[in-house]
Amino acid sequence: MKLPFNRSEWNFEELTHRKSMADRKRMERNCNKFGKWMIDTFKRTAPRPLKEGEKYHCQGMRLHPENNAYLRDHVDGWTWLDYSPVDDDSVGLDEVVIDHWFDERGIK
Repeated sequence: MKLPFNRSEWNFEELTHRKSMADRKRMERNCNKFGKWMIDTFKRTAPRPLKEGEKYHCQGMRLHPENNAYLRDHVDGWTWLDYSPVDDDSVGLDEVVIDHWFDERGIK
């Protein structure tokens, strides 16, 4: 599924990249905004509700590499790694592609 996208949807606060509590708090708020945006996007577009034992498969989302680079500059590395949208040159700067929504939780 191809969706229109604009980075302003993330509404990130600009970071100073100085070692300060204020910058850490800005990054934390950016992380929360990104996680909420991603999960909301999956919920809004999923072909069905989650079943028991499933979670949204965040690696099912593909972004243009420039959007992922912007994302990595505004959220901490662990948050980016937890969600890990996939780099894809074929995805436009103004779009997001979701090719799968669901993943099973836990060990079988």
